[in-house]
Amino acid sequence: MTTNLEWRTATKKRPCYICGKPDWCSRNRSGDVAICRRPKGSSKTTKIDSSGAEYSVHRKEGTKTTGNYTHNKKPEYKSPRKAEDWILNLVYRNFLDGLALDGRALTQMHQRGLMPDDINAGLYKYLPEFLKKNNYNITLLLQKLENIFGIETLLQVPGFYLNTNKRISLTTHDQILIPVRNQHNQIISLKCRLPYDSETGIPKYTYFTSSKHNGPSSGAYVHFPVFGKWNKSHQNLIITEGELKADLASIYFDDPCISIPGVSSWRRSIPEIDRIKPEKVVIAFDMDKSTNPNVDFHHNNFCQELQDRSIKFGVLEW
Repeated sequence: MTTNLEWRTATKKRPCYICGKPDWCSRNRSGDVAICRRPKGSSKTTKIDSSGAEYSVHRKEGTKTTGNYTHNKKPEYKSPRKAEDWILNLVYRNFLDGLALDGRALTQMHQRGLMPDDINAGLYKYLPEFLKKNNYNITLLLQKLENIFGIETLLQVPGFYLNTNKRISLTTHDQILIPVRNQHNQIISLKCRLPYDSETGIPKYTYFTSSKHNGPSSGAYVHFPVFGKWNKSHQNLIITEGELKADLASIYFDDPCISIPGVSSWRRSIPEIDRIKPEKVVIAFDMDKSTNPNVDFHHNNFCQELQDRSIKFGVLEW
């Protein structure tokens, strides 16, 4: 049964009516209640979700609505539980081993400053057209994964789902895949990036997830680059936004770096700071914080939290 409590992600045609953006935010089915992921300033409606990210709940003026509106409202179906990290790592590594990088993706990686050895070590790959075109190599790769892990296990891995032919299929295509790693160098998620620069309102980055196919969500994690320099004592710790930026920072700077999924998720880095105990935290968010109120707002909150905890910190603009 469909109810007005169901949440729908913002799109280009139906952007968030609070911030006007076509992604990340959501609204309920009737459109009278919205969740904005870019809250501006303090608000009684501002809350923190399970990933540590801030959001604000807004109700359109003049509407009369009832019910307990929460962005964690569970759907009526029961999706498969997500596999444990070690299984995700095995499946994703076997999946990535069967892929390569095409010319466009290689050019984009080189333009970002990644050398061939970096690309190989990072396991960046390109997922070609598959959903609209019958790519024979991808079909063979999926059959191989079915034979190795079985359908039941693959359905517990975000990004895979069962199609109408009862075979494993993929939830996306024509994307550069960027591995998201935990502190044990296990690949626990995949970030998708468009292989071209888009000005059409299509999000540049998304997750490899099955949530729209009644499967497990990818989740949002702190990323530990494979290039990390973790053998120094009393080291600084760089914290940036986005996995690719963290990988690049780990290559080009002497200090280790971790990344958070987005600027509003800075709270997710606090347990890692407590665990690593760096001499100083170096915040390296986007350079547009001076012109982007959302980035500036979360940057200031992060700095205030570090100051309250008596943790030395600095800012890196690059």
